[in-house]
Amino acid sequence: MKRSAQKQSFKSVIRGSNSPKVALLGNMNNNHFALARFLRDRGIDASLLLYDDQIEHFHPKCDTFETDYMRWTHQLTWGAVKRFLSTSPSCIKEDLEPYDVIIGNGPAPAFCEKACRRLDVFIPFGGDLWDLTAFNRLMAPHILPHYWAMVYYQRKAIPRVEVFHMHGNSNMFEERANHFQGNAVRWTEGLPMVYSPEYNTPIYAK
Repeated sequence: MKRSAQKQSFKSVIRGSNSPKVALLGNMNNNHFALARFLRDRGIDASLLLYDDQIEHFHPKCDTFETDYMRWTHQLTWGAVKRFLSTSPSCIKEDLEPYDVIIGNGPAPAFCEKACRRLDVFIPFGGDLWDLTAFNRLMAPHILPHYWAMVYYQRKAIPRVEVFHMHGNSNMFEERANHFQGNAVRWTEGLPMVYSPEYNTPIYAK
């Protein structure tokens, strides 16, 4: 939330605004792109923010024939593990300042925490609960300090999120979620993986 609204809860921001500005950080499996489109259909000003190391296959252009996403999809200059320490908090703050609500996956908790901004809704996809919270991974020595720093911030930030949104899963994942979710409200509804309205239009039905 904006610095002036830091003490407001996620629910109070949603209820107190006719059209809250929502940022969706990351786009693993194109889930956030689909979610953003459904939110925009319902009058919510949602934007998709792509990490600088986002896999090309998870770019919106690989998931739609339309081009309107270009108006509300933005490329970030941060998000990669190997540049965590070199990413300035002021850069993160500036990119997130316009938004009232932040929804994120992957390293979103860590980057938000580094900028002293709480992530409102965390939608983990798996690796962000396992790999990005474990100090015992092996990797190139020049990346290791960045990785350890991100793990520290990720572990610190996840319990502070207001909503932990993860569909009911295996016992292994539930144990991991329970370990980190803190006092967050748990949402278990599934996420839309496909923006179905695009495929219901006459041009694609032929």
